[in-house]
Amino acid sequence: MTADYPTDTAAATPEYAFDLFRQSIALRSPWPASAPAVAFEDVADEPAARHWLWLSDLDWILSDLFGLDIPFDELDSYHGRTVRELCAFVASRITRPVIRPWKHVAGDCLPAGAFLTVRSMLAARGADPAAITPSTPLAPFVYRYRDSLVPGLARLAPGRVPPVTERFPLAGFLCVMLAPVPMLLVFLLEKWGIKAPVETLLTTVFGGFVISMTGLGLMMREQRRPRFGELQTFRDLAHCLAGQQPRRPIQPTA
Repeated sequence: MTADYPTDTAAATPEYAFDLFRQSIALRSPWPASAPAVAFEDVADEPAARHWLWLSDLDWILSDLFGLDIPFDELDSYHGRTVRELCAFVASRITRPVIRPWKHVAGDCLPAGAFLTVRSMLAARGADPAAITPSTPLAPFVYRYRDSLVPGLARLAPGRVPPVTERFPLAGFLCVMLAPVPMLLVFLLEKWGIKAPVETLLTTVFGGFVISMTGLGLMMREQRRPRFGELQTFRDLAHCLAGQQPRRPIQPTA
């Protein structure tokens, strides 16, 4: 299998643009559930729709996600129109990438095509395609390539791509917080007239340093293991992009 596996292209629809807005909120907002519910026929100037569009960041979708530079006066023309008209405005200026199913003797397989598409995207960003298999963990690649990979995945399947969240490094945090405790106890005992030997003092200082460095190491390790929803491997991601349940055997596309 080659690492170069391009996508097909299809015309974008207003519904696709609408899903992109919602996906943008999920990817960029720390509280996507707090976004107001907006319908297709809502007027874009109404407070709820205006807040929703601000959260979804139309400028980011057009410039960063699609590389389009729309003049401000043209972009500002959606005022007084409905969300559907705004989505149609965006859809008329973009195209939709479509995953090509992998052609197998048993039939076309969409999850396999999704896997090859993601692998090709990562290879274009400098990743070693030989190191990417269906069972490869996602976390290291999401950590390294998230800023460019996740928006690209959102274009492929808006509404399906989960947001990336950071793990709270509880063990490392506790180590860093508790590292000074032994030294504080030694100083308190000395203040109360119980003087510790020099060896005890040196051991306490060295131990606190080791615990603190261990905690920092644990915190850095957790930062390199971001959560990508419930997806763990590239197989999970392929099924997600294909609209199938993760962790199931690859199914030929009907």
